[in-house]
Amino acid sequence: MVYQLDLSFTGTLTSDTTQGFFRASYQLHRTKEERWFAATKMAPSNARLVFPCFDEPELKASFEISVARTSRMTALSNMPVRSIDEMRNETEWSWVHFQETPLMSTFSVAVVLLDLETISTHAKGGVRVSVFARPSFLSQVQDVLRKACLMLEFMENYLTVPFPLPKLDLVALPYYSDPEPADLWGLIILKESDFVNEEGLSWRLAVEVAQQWLGHLATPAWWNDSRIKKALANYVASMAAEQDKLNWNPVTGYSLYYEYSKRHPYAGLGSQEEYIKVTRLQWLLRMLNYTLTEATFRDGLRTFVQGKKFKTFNEDELWEALTSQAREDMTLEESISVQEIVKSWVTKDRFPVVTVARDYQDNSASVEQHVFLKDRPQDMCERDSLLWCIPLIYMTADNLDVSAPRDPVVWMKEERYININNLPGPDFFIIVNPDEIGMFMVNYDQQNWALLLDYLRGPGPQIPPATRAKLLHDAWNLAYGGELDMATALNMTLFLERETDPIVWEVMFTMIDHLGRRISGTDAGLKFEEYARFLLARLVESLGAPQPDDCSEKTELRSRARVCLCQLGHQPCVVDARDAYSKWMQAEDPDAGNLVPDPYLCTVFQWGTMEEWEFGLKRVIRFPSDRRQSERHYLLKTLAGCPRQEEKVERILNVTLLEDGNNFTDSDIRLVLNMLTGRSTGYTTLFHFLSQNWEQLRE
Repeated sequence: MVYQLDLSFTGTLTSDTTQGFFRASYQLHRTKEERWFAATKMAPSNARLVFPCFDEPELKASFEISVARTSRMTALSNMPVRSIDEMRNETEWSWVHFQETPLMSTFSVAVVLLDLETISTHAKGGVRVSVFARPSFLSQVQDVLRKACLMLEFMENYLTVPFPLPKLDLVALPYYSDPEPADLWGLIILKESDFVNEEGLSWRLAVEVAQQWLGHLATPAWWNDSRIKKALANYVASMAAEQDKLNWNPVTGYSLYYEYSKRHPYAGLGSQEEYIKVTRLQWLLRMLNYTLTEATFRDGLRTFVQGKKFKTFNEDELWEALTSQAREDMTLEESISVQEIVKSWVTKDRFPVVTVARDYQDNSASVEQHVFLKDRPQDMCERDSLLWCIPLIYMTADNLDVSAPRDPVVWMKEERYININNLPGPDFFIIVNPDEIGMFMVNYDQQNWALLLDYLRGPGPQIPPATRAKLLHDAWNLAYGGELDMATALNMTLFLERETDPIVWEVMFTMIDHLGRRISGTDAGLKFEEYARFLLARLVESLGAPQPDDCSEKTELRSRARVCLCQLGHQPCVVDARDAYSKWMQAEDPDAGNLVPDPYLCTVFQWGTMEEWEFGLKRVIRFPSDRRQSERHYLLKTLAGCPRQEEKVERILNVTLLEDGNNFTDSDIRLVLNMLTGRSTGYTTLFHFLSQNWEQLRE
């Protein structure tokens, strides 16, 4: 029996948000004529604002959608057009009726009305792929069609589940302000800038296409299950976008190490907490792909998606599917399940450090795990009860290919200690957790650290870049947390004399910044700066002069190395910076605009004269109101944060806190104080200044 329910419903076509059913306008480039568009973004729970419905993900239904539009407008929805009927007595209006959708959640419903042009093609499976964009913009998106088709074909092959809709539309909305795309089923709304960002385009498309399967075809049963959808889409997208998971950039996960080693994770992060938790899940999926084997992970995911087509799922059902596949393939021992592995990680906002103490007499090692905290770990009352399921995989000089098959994984099943045997002889290193397979750092005995350094500096085959980066990252952070002596950590940087890989240098740039700030103003600080200048000069020399065919990674590394050299006082760079700055000082109207490249400003304020610094201060005070205030903000930030001389710090404190003038807002003062705390000269001078002027400041 079929019931028909008729309801009256009033909704709002909003223009102040991109949630629900919204509209916005843009101007044609040549004629300046105003044009309008309207679109929906239902996720997570905004369908109820657009039409009466049971707005919950697990309540799926088929939809027959009709849209009234003028003849100039194009109407889009989840499915292709079924028919068009002209309205009686309304010659400019017609009803567009779309084909019935498969079963889907309310947040998947898509409606877009626009006046844009389109180009189309067909993917190998027959799916029609179209891009809608402004005429002036359409010529820039030709490559989007090819990339979208490749992503569709990859997902169909990887999951062995055909795309269930006959078409996929990609819409480049002018002035679309939402930072995230509207991923609707069969229709994806993005910003125009997403289409022309060449480096990020493949990744963005891959994520959105992956969610067509992992968010709409199979749907999380409740909104709090959306993390696993995002993590799955991101991880599968990393393969679709040719970002080889076995050469995953470890820098992606370093933010997690930083956050989970703090006394209070997520403090002050706001929306970033969700991003960090999704990234952790993505890391766990990568770990499972490696430890269960790629074939087991892929086949388990295929079975899972096949069984959840047009249905909903929860996170545990995915782990059960992977466990079942692993049991069938005998790639996971019977005493542990994927659910147990994942639970041991996602229920703790911490991560472990694994300590490997080798016995070089019988080629074995004692392995211990404990929680890692950078600051006062002894004050953490629950530290002894925190244990993880950790895969122990190691690399040796005989097998440096991280993708090569290895012996079965040994799991620390929430155990404090475990022994491993049959290790190489005393003349050979081991690397546990190569390529950051799991989210844990590794400490070794002194002999193994020494073996690693000797090999890194030697002529043998190279350890993979991500693993070199991990060794440097772990040594530095373990020393920072008091678990490794600083001499060993610094010795591990010696191989950088011949290093040119951006992934490895990313760690060293962080180390130069953090350690440099901690020991700034000391004899050790001066020696460290001299050493860092030596390494960076060798790097710049190795990279050579810029060439037209340089990849973006090499160009970025060369630029960062030069900026870092400038900030460390490398004389050729300081001379170049001051020469450029002098041209600004001699300009007829210096307040018309900054003539100095931004990286040079900090160099001049750090190593230049008081006169040069005062010139910058005058530019802040006299900054024109019609110029971008972000430029003034950056100038004030560098004036406060870069100087090493006490007189410059005292001057900016006087002019912002004591002198009469209304030149600086409360926000400016907070910025200055925040920047001063980053250097020893800043915070020591600030302390003395407050001590000497406290009574006056209180008034």
